[in-house]
Amino acid sequence: MIDLHRPNMQPINNITKNLVYSGAKTNVRLTMVDGRILYENGLFLNTDTAEIYKNAQTVIDRIR
Repeated sequence: MIDLHRPNMQPINNITKNLVYSGAKTNVRLTMVDGRILYENGLFLNTDTAEIYKNAQTVIDRIR
């Protein structure tokens, strides 16, 4: 779900162009996959973000 009421999305003349050229991550309010809400109002639900960051750092260290 995208928040179209934020200033960066105004005026809404062409929704596709607004999303492509003006949309930002702050416009995303809700992400749902296969009927499950994964992200809502700035928070990842049912996800251990600390574990994700740890795994990402492991991969970065391996690449360096």
